[in-house]
Amino acid sequence: RKGQPAICSAWSTVSALTALLARLAAEGFERVRAVYSHMAPGNRSPRSGAITASLLRGLGRPMELLGPDGTRTARGWDEPRVFPFPPPVGPRMGFLMDCADHDILPELFDGATAEFRASAELGLLNAAASGLSSCVRTGLLRRPQAWAGVLSRAVSLLGGLGHEWGAVGVEVRGDRAGRHAVRRAAIWAQADAPALAVLPAAVL
Repeated sequence: RKGQPAICSAWSTVSALTALLARLAAEGFERVRAVYSHMAPGNRSPRSGAITASLLRGLGRPMELLGPDGTRTARGWDEPRVFPFPPPVGPRMGFLMDCADHDILPELFDGATAEFRASAELGLLNAAASGLSSCVRTGLLRRPQAWAGVLSRAVSLLGGLGHEWGAVGVEVRGDRAGRHAVRRAAIWAQADAPALAVLPAAVL
C-alpha cells in the first residue's frame, strides 16, 4: 500500500543471492532436478554472537528436505559435500544447515531437491561443530546454543588466522538439451566479504 513500509524476508545470502545464482546456472535447462548451495565465509569476517547461537541451534537437529523420492529427514551439520569455488577460495567442504533455501528453491524450480551447506574456513572450527552435532544426535547434549559464548570466544581468539574473503556458490543439476547437465555459479569477494550479504537489500 502506498505510504506503507515494505517488509521483506530472505533478502540476504539466503535466499536472494543463492536464488539469483541458481537462475543464472540453470539458464537453458529444460528441467532442474537439484540445487546445491554453499556459503563459505573467511575466518576474519566478523560474526556476532547471534550468528553463532543460530548455527549452534541447528546442530544435529532434524530438518525436512525435498528429495527425488519425496520428503526426507536430514540432520544439521551432516552430509558433508565439497563445492569447488574458484581461487582464491578453492574447494570447501560444507555441511547441511536448515534455511529458507529448502522452502524457496523447490518452489522456484518445480520441486527440485534443494540443499544448503556452510563451512568455516578453519578445519578446527568445522571439527568442533561436527563434534557438538554428534553429541546432539546421540542425546549427550540437548542445548548446543548454550555453548555460544564459549565458541564465540574461541572464534575471537582465532580471528587473526585465515582470510577476509568469502564466497557463495550454487551447483545446479538437471536436463539441458536432452542430456544430464551440471553447471555452477559463484560470487566472491577478496575483502570485506560480509558486504555480499547486504547486496540484495541494497539493490532493493
